[in-house]
Amino acid sequence: MLNQLAQAFHYKGENLQAKSLYPDALEFYEKALTINQSNGNKYGMATNLNSIADVWSIKSDNAKAQEYFEKALSLFEEINNQEGIAKAYNGFGNINLGNNNKKALEYYQKALSIFEQLGNKSSVAANHGNIGSVYRNLPDSACARLGIAPANKYPKALEYLNKALAINKEIGSLQQEKDNWDGISKTYEKMGDFAKAHDAYKKYIVLRDSIGSEEVKNKITQKEMQYAFEKKETALKYEQSLNQEQLQKQQLLNQQQSQALLLKSRELALSNKEKELAHLEYLKEQAEKQDKEKQLSLTLKENELIQSKSKFEATLKLNQISLLQKESDIAKIRASRNLGINFGLGGALLGILFVALAFYSQNKKKEKLNLSLTLEKQKSDDLLLNILPEEVATELKQSGEAIAKQYNNVTVLFTDFVGFTTIS
Repeated sequence: MLNQLAQAFHYKGENLQAKSLYPDALEFYEKALTINQSNGNKYGMATNLNSIADVWSIKSDNAKAQEYFEKALSLFEEINNQEGIAKAYNGFGNINLGNNNKKALEYYQKALSIFEQLGNKSSVAANHGNIGSVYRNLPDSACARLGIAPANKYPKALEYLNKALAINKEIGSLQQEKDNWDGISKTYEKMGDFAKAHDAYKKYIVLRDSIGSEEVKNKITQKEMQYAFEKKETALKYEQSLNQEQLQKQQLLNQQQSQALLLKSRELALSNKEKELAHLEYLKEQAEKQDKEKQLSLTLKENELIQSKSKFEATLKLNQISLLQKESDIAKIRASRNLGINFGLGGALLGILFVALAFYSQNKKKEKLNLSLTLEKQKSDDLLLNILPEEVATELKQSGEAIAKQYNNVTVLFTDFVGFTTIS
């Protein structure tokens, strides 16, 4: 009978804890603990201690949480209850989270290892989710202590969260699957990928809404069970001394409290719904902003390419003008050479009269003239090679024109030599 009463007290504490009524929850956990201590029920004691530690952890009193988790772990180890040991490790992970992330990860990994050995998929998924959350919220300064590059913490978080998501889909745990989508959305948001964050958050809301009706049913069931417990507790305390009228009043009071609680829950759900919709709209706006920025970046690059093309075409035109000028200079040189040749021929005709006297002298002059023409031609060729590539210069001399070629990557040097025109 006492064991049943201890279980009833513990169950009452869990209900109160779920409603965030932590002082009342602690009161009933302590009642259950006292009964189990009097009976020597070590498993019951360890379970009560672990629940008390959970409440102190939620209330951020890590010192008391540490104290009760250590007591619970000691009893679980004494009776070799592996599941209880893993739960205590989870508790240690929770109280070290944020203060000592390295130790928190170590405890979560220990708990994960035990749950995997036990084949407890629900707890395995929960631990994957816990580890993913640690990596997501890990400060960059703490990454070095864990041997993790800051750039890898978000991919690592997504790795564990996706593992948790896959397991929860397999076992049909909609509640945990919903939490996984929420964690994935937050991770993508921190990464700055608002499009994926928006998609994940939509899946979170859809799941949240789909299990909402089921939660209402569960709340009704909890209320019925709570009422049954209260009825049983009242019977034990007052030995069924209440008359029918008092019982009816108590039932009416319970109904009024249930209605008030349901109304408050609905108000809270509506408020949360508005916040979630606002967050969803924010993620959508950020995703659209990113798309616009990408489009703007592409437009700027296109403009840069157009400007580069225009500059290249202008440079090419200047080169063509320069080539035309050089062709004109070459034509002048050729005309000068032809004039020299004609002059030489005229001189030769006149020299016929003096052929005997000037034959030797004329040969010398002809050799000098040929040498001069060769030098002039060499100068012309060298001039072309100074301003044009050899391939283009050859093509220009052979056909009188050069076909323009396109190069994807070039370097153009514009320079001005002082006195170049006079020198040339």
